[in-house]
Amino acid sequence: MLNNIRVCITILITLKSGAVFFYKYDNISGFILLSLLFFYYILGKKKYIINKKYFLYTILISTFSLIPMFISGDYSNYLKYFKLLTFLLGMSLVPQIISFELFRDTYIKIVTFLAVNSL
Repeated sequence: MLNNIRVCITILITLKSGAVFFYKYDNISGFILLSLLFFYYILGKKKYIINKKYFLYTILISTFSLIPMFISGDYSNYLKYFKLLTFLLGMSLVPQIISFELFRDTYIKIVTFLAVNSL
């Protein structure tokens, strides 16, 4: 079951990265993707080791993305910043749960499927 969740995460990342039909439903697809990540961590029985250096860089990038909001003093778009931070932190978990080989193989299958169906 966990392998199926990994494949679904890879499919959503691939489709969300530039597919036109996901642009209109950006909030819904982002919520589904983050929910799958959450369920993967809940259903997984093993302990996950978080790379501290990698996590520190993610927090640093997240902090730098908030600086423009604080400098401009415009807090009316805080939900957009929150969405960006949530997605950034969620996506930083992906390399820890999906191996490069699984991601590559699934990505090739998805792109081949999309190429064949677009003809």
